[in-house]
Amino acid sequence: RSWNWRRCLVAALELLRLESEPLGPCISTKHIKTTMSTATVRRPLGCLKAVLRQTRHQRASQRCLATAAASPAAAHGVFSGRQRSGIDKINRFEIWPQVPSIRSTHPDPMPALRQQQVAALDPTGARTRLFSKEHADSAKVGDVLMVTTKAGEPFSGAFIQIRRRGADTAVLLRGQMMKTGVETWFKIYSPTVTGIDIIWRRPKRARRARLTYMRKPKHDMGSVDQLVSAWKKERYALRSKAKQCEEASKARPQPPRPLYEALHTSEITNNAIVRFHDAAQRCFKQSTLLAASPGTGQ
Repeated sequence: RSWNWRRCLVAALELLRLESEPLGPCISTKHIKTTMSTATVRRPLGCLKAVLRQTRHQRASQRCLATAAASPAAAHGVFSGRQRSGIDKINRFEIWPQVPSIRSTHPDPMPALRQQQVAALDPTGARTRLFSKEHADSAKVGDVLMVTTKAGEPFSGAFIQIRRRGADTAVLLRGQMMKTGVETWFKIYSPTVTGIDIIWRRPKRARRARLTYMRKPKHDMGSVDQLVSAWKKERYALRSKAKQCEEASKARPQPPRPLYEALHTSEITNNAIVRFHDAAQRCFKQSTLLAASPGTGQ
């Protein structure tokens, strides 16, 4: 057909133009001629597409080889004159080594600080032992405590919780006033707290660290006034017995002490001491005279 012959003619002209130009290493004229001769008979349109594709690759390779990279221009300074002067001023300063941190020798100073505060607030250590975990006689959760303060009357209630915060350690007591449950926090190391007494001990160990279930009516202890009154009676009885023992020991007649004990205790007057000294000197003189006389046989 006429249009096929026209395409073949265009392909032939393109082939002639390629023969006149230098080809790259990947394409040869012989290869293109053989391709044209075989493709024109079978598929003229496919041959034309292949030739055009090869020419595009050839042009791209020639363009890449012919193009040369331009030399880069001389780079200007990054910093301005004012910035360079500032950098020079900073470089003149002497850099000292970093001071070693105290964390290298004392990684955590808070435990030592808490211990120092507790020692200042509790010199005898009685409050610390009263709520210590290691001591068997310490107050446990569930016991009944009575806290005496400088402000007013003592407050007694069930010990339901403890908050351990070093010098800010506090206990929560639940009592009853006017048939109403009352809970109060007391700091055990506070100077206003003058005394903490254990009124009643729980028979069995509590299985929880916080007895918050005692706020419910089913488990609420209610008023602890009966326990406090019984504890006070027992305490007063023990005190009266101790006083009676002291009075009996004072009223009991004591045996006379020897003279040398009386001298050491300064219970003899100065005149008696002088008389005792004179008598001792006379005894010493008589013993020396007897020893010097020849008729004694000594």
